[in-house]
Amino acid sequence: MPAPTLTAPPGYWIKKRYQSRSTYRNHHLPPQCQDQRWSKNFLLTLYLWAGSQDDPWQFTDTSLVEALQCIFDVVYSDIGYKVTTQGCVFGVATQRLVEWRSNFGSTGLAIMIDFFARNSDTEPKVLATALLRDFSFLFEDMDNLDTMQAFRSPFMLQLFATAHLHSIVGHAHVTALKTDVLALTGMQGVIALCATSLERAIKWLRKGTVDIDARTPDVGPAQMKRKLRTPKTFNPATGKDSTIQNTFSIGNWGDVTAAYVISVRAKGDIFMKDLVSTACKLLKKKSGGLDKYLHLSDEDDNDDDDNIDCRTLLW
Repeated sequence: MPAPTLTAPPGYWIKKRYQSRSTYRNHHLPPQCQDQRWSKNFLLTLYLWAGSQDDPWQFTDTSLVEALQCIFDVVYSDIGYKVTTQGCVFGVATQRLVEWRSNFGSTGLAIMIDFFARNSDTEPKVLATALLRDFSFLFEDMDNLDTMQAFRSPFMLQLFATAHLHSIVGHAHVTALKTDVLALTGMQGVIALCATSLERAIKWLRKGTVDIDARTPDVGPAQMKRKLRTPKTFNPATGKDSTIQNTFSIGNWGDVTAAYVISVRAKGDIFMKDLVSTACKLLKKKSGGLDKYLHLSDEDDNDDDDNIDCRTLLW
């Protein structure tokens, strides 16, 4: 008699698969990984790789496994470990990438709340509308919207430097991933993620989704973001309040990020190298060695319009 067939609702096994991944914690990692190399080298290199991808919101299992294996073989060259989608390294790394992306949302919001609070003499709706007009919030000079100066605003540089560049200082040098190139010109995805985060924050502030007055005096963005919580809105489908509509997620902001990526990639490597160098200057004093880790030197300082997403034309 043949064995009974096990059936399940559509998507059940995919859901269970991701649930099993989420059960992994740092203590599940191999014993040799219970050291500072995991947080101070391995994860930083993973973030560098993730920020170079065209779609920083999601990675195929194949590409992520390959990247993790390359990083593991360098950081833990003394361990013979094979990365698999069901293993602890993949499971913990996937969770850390979720946290890495989330950090852009909270940091971008904190930066903009701080800016709006310091300009309280202007109505939030008026200020937000001005910033969103022609994507002015992305430009170095908001009175001169030169497309070659897009993505170079103080907001962008601060978010890029604090949320990403600071998080990759100390990354490993992985030849197979060309990390030396990624650290200079391979950050298109993360630049798009920064632009998306700022757009989301400004639109929140224009709608009054967050309370600017809740900002504590003399508290900077770094401290403020720890207190931020995603606002809840009523979900008619469930009849309950939910954070889903307001989360910084691929479902809500994936298309926006993809549109920004088109513009960033079109600007080329020279633009990206200069942008990275400029943002690094914001961290140089605090890091004490950022240029070394990012391979910077003094030399580096030197027709159907309705269907076109204007974010793709910022070049």
